Amino acid sequence: MNILRSAVLLLLVAGALTGCGRSAKLTSPFGASHSASSLSGGHGGSNPPTPSGGDSLQVEFKGAIESITLPSLVVAGRSVVTDGNTEVRDSTGHIALAALAVGQNVEVEGTKQADGTVLAREISVRGAQAPAPTANRVEVRGLITEIGADHLTVGATLVLVDAATRFKGFALLSDLKTGQNVEVRALKQADGSLLAQRIELQHAEDDGGEQGDGAGHH
Repeated sequence: MNILRSAVLLLLVAGALTGCGRSAKLTSPFGASHSASSLSGGHGGSNPPTPSGGDSLQVEFKGAIESITLPSLVVAGRSVVTDGNTEVRDSTGHIALAALAVGQNVEVEGTKQADGTVLAREISVRGAQAPAPTANRVEVRGLITEIGADHLTVGATLVLVDAATRFKGFALLSDLKTGQNVEVRALKQADGSLLAQRIELQHAEDDGGEQGDGAGHH
């Protein structure tokens, strides 16, 4: 009878210790050793494993392109970087990154990086080009003093040319010559440079004939 009481008492003590998150080794009158945790069928009060995160933050946003410095651009105040896996699309399908222009409305899907930039997975052109702020529009008139593969200098002003630049009075940038008179409509970029939206060749005599309009393929 005393043995039975001792066994019941040990079980009660084991239950109390288990409820407090402790593990105790008890010896019964029958010579068997038991721990409080084993008697309760638990894990000795151990904490369950914490699931680890690590998934990168996926982002998606829309806005106008404010500046372009390939292979990066700024969209709605956010810095967007691209790599060889970035897809660029418009209504016609895949296009080159260089075909994007300041003022275009785009949708960006990508992954936020540790430095706050967004690594673009896809950039889609949406709708019409947003009008540029008046303060950023610049007109330059004068004689061409230098011509490069992607720029020209009018007087002392350097003007950049990209695939979106429109030409009037000539077809290709290489058709121009130093000493010719041009009128340039440009946008001032964040770094202070001028990116031409349109370049028009001014003829010495208005004979009513034009060589035609062209886009900035050079």
